[in-house]
Amino acid sequence: MTTEFISAHSDDTVGLVVDQIKKVSQSQQGMYFVYVVDESNKFLGVVSMRRLLIAGPEIRVGEIVDENTKFATTTLGQSVLEVASLMTKYNLLSVAVLDEGQKLLGIVTVDDIMRHFVPHA
Repeated sequence: MTTEFISAHSDDTVGLVVDQIKKVSQSQQGMYFVYVVDESNKFLGVVSMRRLLIAGPEIRVGEIVDENTKFATTTLGQSVLEVASLMTKYNLLSVAVLDEGQKLLGIVTVDDIMRHFVPHA
């Protein structure tokens, strides 16, 4: 799991989030999603970089979370094999890690999974 990811509050504007992404883009190369949380860090869903780019800068991030898509999540208690199976089943590049209260703790990326299974490559 990594804690290096982009998250945004649902009431943040797209313009604000895009500015934040620009500031950290050099250090975070594999950004595909922004993880959207409420004011108590409860996970609400994801917004793809594509959706961010086509949305107007004044739009609130919470308005463009795709509520029709159930984004797969995992917990700290799941095994690496379970997470890898979930990511493979849904063809995911990353998955959100949540606690019992649905708070966002981090993400697992496909790179994390590969490093686990092929550590010396």
